[in-house]
Amino acid sequence: MSGVSSARRQTGSRRRIPIPPLIALGLASMIGIVGLMPVKPSPPPGIVMQRKVQFLDTADGGIVVRDAATRRTIIVIPANDEGFGRALIHTLEVMRRRYGQPLDPPYQLQRLADGRLVLNDPLSPMHLDLESFGTSNEAIFSLYLGERPAP
Repeated sequence: MSGVSSARRQTGSRRRIPIPPLIALGLASMIGIVGLMPVKPSPPPGIVMQRKVQFLDTADGGIVVRDAATRRTIIVIPANDEGFGRALIHTLEVMRRRYGQPLDPPYQLQRLADGRLVLNDPLSPMHLDLESFGTSNEAIFSLYLGERPAP
């Protein structure tokens, strides 16, 4: 009897490999491999409206949003503003620093034919579809483009 109980103990101590995690691991590997395969991009929609904008720091810590072509101020974001526009502009500056690029050259703000508003940085790989941040945050940048707010 001691032989049977020791056999049960050995069999009972075996660990089973759970199947669902193995399946998940296999699927994740397949998705990763497929994600690395080259995909032919679709052509971008046409540009309906665009403006080159600069984001310049002020002495008091604010940010001047300026039309790069006319050099006119679009808006001044005060130093104590903690909103989306200021946060995103800070992130853009961080990306330019990371790529060793100057901060002053303009960004391209574009309204596309499909309605999307995008912000491109020609000096870094930053390309932002502003709609992905929500309509109220997109509206902030549509003002920089010169569009009127929706009633």
